[in-house]
Amino acid sequence: MRPPLTPVVVYLILACLTLLVPELSISERELLTGGHATFDFLKQTVLWSTFWCLPWGWWVYSSRRLKLETAEKIPSDWFYNLLVGVAPVALLAAWCKPFLSVDTSYYVAYGRQIVEYGLNPYEVNLYASAGDPVVAAVPKTWWENVAFYGPVALTLYTLANLLTPRAGLLSIVKTLKFFWVPFYGFLGIFLNKYWKKKPSRYSLVLAVVANPVMLWFCLVDGHVDLLIACFLLATVLALKLGKPTASALALGCAAAVKIVGIVAFPACLCLWYRRSLKECLRFLATFIVFYGGMYALVRGGEYPGVIEFTKKWNNPGAGMIVPKLMAASGADLSWVQNGSNIFFYGCTLLVCVLVLRGFAAGQPALPVALCMGALLLTRTYFQPWYTLWFWPLLWLDFGKDRDFFISHLGWTTVMLVSWLVGWENKGWFVGGAALLAFIHAVWAANSHFHDRAKNNEGT
Repeated sequence: MRPPLTPVVVYLILACLTLLVPELSISERELLTGGHATFDFLKQTVLWSTFWCLPWGWWVYSSRRLKLETAEKIPSDWFYNLLVGVAPVALLAAWCKPFLSVDTSYYVAYGRQIVEYGLNPYEVNLYASAGDPVVAAVPKTWWENVAFYGPVALTLYTLANLLTPRAGLLSIVKTLKFFWVPFYGFLGIFLNKYWKKKPSRYSLVLAVVANPVMLWFCLVDGHVDLLIACFLLATVLALKLGKPTASALALGCAAAVKIVGIVAFPACLCLWYRRSLKECLRFLATFIVFYGGMYALVRGGEYPGVIEFTKKWNNPGAGMIVPKLMAASGADLSWVQNGSNIFFYGCTLLVCVLVLRGFAAGQPALPVALCMGALLLTRTYFQPWYTLWFWPLLWLDFGKDRDFFISHLGWTTVMLVSWLVGWENKGWFVGGAALLAFIHAVWAANSHFHDRAKNNEGT
């Protein structure tokens, strides 16, 4: 069987058009001032991205005829077909300006504080280096806040500044985004290893790494949440392979990119305990030494900044579905914040209890996804790309390819439409879709469990 060529060519053409048209038409000044970010631009982005999704779907559908045995490697011509289609687009996406987010400019600014001034971004905000020309070009939306990112992320921000010390803001941003490209590649490698027993794994991996929306959020806008998703995938992959040390190191890295990764720790600990007390203790000891050691070096890291931001954020209307529901019922801000946290801790505890009772046996990604999703659904501040914390994990353990494609296409559609939804409704829309995704994933896991039980009885 020869791999498809025509959909790859069409995919490349539409990818280049979708990315190069705004890249060549939007100046650096317009980007930094936000003058380009009109509703018309958002509609244009959604339209072009939708057209780009058409050859992506055609390419994935054409690739489904490749069926692999468990231990069989992907044929070289099919592998090069994927590489030729995705690699140039990934590099182009990293080279483009971050059209729909200012996050990468803040990443660069925090690294700049370390490299040029020896400042600690956990202790001072950007006003401490306001005279720097690179920092001065950063939009001032979040200047009063200290860094929210862990030591792993700050190390990468620092390296980007070290490699381009005399460049302007956007040049350093592009350097940093090129750091994200290998992580995007690892995402595909980890998926292939996780799905090694699936005959259709090639088309599943292709569906994820060639997805235009994945490429946009991870490499065009360059969100560090890609690294969280990558390390969480490595965490559950190591768990599936029975490697507690590797699992603890991967989870430590995820939590040291952004503190949210720590939310997966209780579920992982329970999953290891269910396997073996010895492996659980090894996982626990490795995590404490590695993760705790990093935060001892930076004296608490971003913890104070996250707590401070949570206390100051006073707009539940722009939050996720749980705080929006509480605010709509008339609760004051303190009740909204405390109630959301209680709901989150309760969900995490419930998942852990269910895991210890045998829930999601053989499906380690699902409990982790449920805990990470509970965090998102209860936040008084969120962004649509935060769904990368949990939604890709939902795709991992589906017994049927049909369920994977339902969830994957659902996420793609929700992310595209979310660009056009106003902030007053974004939490309802994304949160409601996430709840449906959880229900679907749990239902599919339960069905898969019963199917396996029937097959075991039959044999």
